Amino acid sequence: MSEPVLLSRPIPVATIPAEGLKVDVVATDEERAAIAGAFGLLELRRLSAELTLERGKRDVIGLDGRLTAELTQACVVTLVPVVQAIDEAMQRRFVPEDDAARATAEIVVDPEADEPPDTYAGGRIDVGAAIVEELALRIDPYPRAPGAELPEEAAADKPNPEDSPFAALAGMKLHRDH
Repeated sequence: MSEPVLLSRPIPVATIPAEGLKVDVVATDEERAAIAGAFGLLELRRLSAELTLERGKRDVIGLDGRLTAELTQACVVTLVPVVQAIDEAMQRRFVPEDDAARATAEIVVDPEADEPPDTYAGGRIDVGAAIVEELALRIDPYPRAPGAELPEEAAADKPNPEDSPFAALAGMKLHRDH
């Protein structure tokens, strides 16, 4: 079963001219509400992107642009609404699905290398899905309201390391070695 598409803006690769294609995407109220629900946001007030698509050799597509969003989440300490503004560059590369299968026949992990390209099938790239993925990567996973701190009771309620099951195991090992 496939995941629901929260923001879909398919672009046929054949329509991308040699000089590039500019695409502006603005999420509708319904799309923003669906994305907010999927990501556990209190609200997604704004989501848009200004993109440029360029077609290279062998139908490799480069996507460069700017993602802007304004969202509200609950503070992880106080549950007070916290607003986050996002205004960041985004870049992606897309390759046809069959080219990606050939390129990934041997997996080499290099932490310094660029991200591997995304794939597309059916001659279309869904820039909406790329926008949603970029948004997900930029949402603060632990939003905190200004000045929000854990209560002293919670900070003082740290477990005693001597009560740990690992401490008991370490004690058993010490007794066994003697």
